[in-house]
Amino acid sequence: MRSFWWVLLVVSTLTMLFACTLAEARPASTREEARAAERAFEIGEYAQALERLEALFLATNDAALLVPMATCYRALNRPSDATRALRLHALYTR
Repeated sequence: MRSFWWVLLVVSTLTMLFACTLAEARPASTREEARAAERAFEIGEYAQALERLEALFLATNDAALLVPMATCYRALNRPSDATRALRLHALYTR
């Protein structure tokens, strides 16, 4: 089970980088929000990163944001929310 969370962490980090790359094609305010979320995520400010990721997801409906959101939920000891985010990601990417 421990290896699952390490894999999730690696995948979510790569997804965050990918999501921020995708953000380059978005309006300036969305790009800035994506960069702020990435910075917060990188320094371990998961609550702040989660807040920004949720706002981005509502604005863009980008499923790539759900995996880093799940990682933030996990880091904040909210495993049921992490599971819900991953299930939603699976639905979006079918």
